[in-house]
Amino acid sequence: MKYSLELQEKYKDVVFIYLSIDLDENKWMKAVKKEHLEGYNYNFMTINLKKTSDFKISSQFDISVKSIPRYMIFNKEGILINNDAPRPSEGEKLKKELEKYLIE
Repeated sequence: MKYSLELQEKYKDVVFIYLSIDLDENKWMKAVKKEHLEGYNYNFMTINLKKTSDFKISSQFDISVKSIPRYMIFNKEGILINNDAPRPSEGEKLKKELEKYLIE
């Protein structure tokens, strides 16, 4: 999360969305506090999502998530443009990927 927070500071025009598949709201709230996500508007916990080894994040997108964490990039129109983006800890690799889409 440290790297993600650094990216939020650098890329003010990029919206970072955090989704949790926790089944226990208290665990999620503790993690939110620990990771300094309090007050961040795009921080969500899913509800009624059964734990499985493969789930769809939305019927709108044909995306099966087999492991977490998972990083994806959507453009301003909400179109998925990278289904398997580099992790924030991959630094320059992710920065190049983001900047490729920011200049389009």
